[in-house]
Amino acid sequence: MKSFRSFRLLFAGLLGAALVSTLHASTTPARPLSQKAPHYAFELRKDEFEGAVVVGLSVSTSGQVMDARILSSTNRVFEKPVLDAAQKWKFQPAMKDGVAVNSTVEQLVTFTVPGKTPATSIDSLVDALEPLGDCGLGNEVNAENALVVLAQ
Repeated sequence: MKSFRSFRLLFAGLLGAALVSTLHASTTPARPLSQKAPHYAFELRKDEFEGAVVVGLSVSTSGQVMDARILSSTNRVFEKPVLDAAQKWKFQPAMKDGVAVNSTVEQLVTFTVPGKTPATSIDSLVDALEPLGDCGLGNEVNAENALVVLAQ
């Protein structure tokens, strides 16, 4: 009888884990559809000045950015261009059980100069933001989800 009770508890635990997994799988995060790059000032590009900004976005059920705020940056000079550009970005809204929902998104934006030494690569800019880690909006900020703005 004791082994049957253990089996029922194990089965209930597995069923609960499967239900949690199914519920989690039915939620998809907002995804960028259109992200015009922020302005990279000529003076900064000429001087090969690089940086990174993490912006937190509130995305509506229609995919519009309702609010944008700076969560972290390597230099304040890049913050205004990122906020200005972010207000124009479009997203596929987050979905929960097939229904669009309001959501929050973290976006890393890096300003880089092509051909510069590896010491100033995107990864090193992300490392400069490393103490930030997860900004509290549920997405981890990393180089894979970065919007890269290259000096032209």
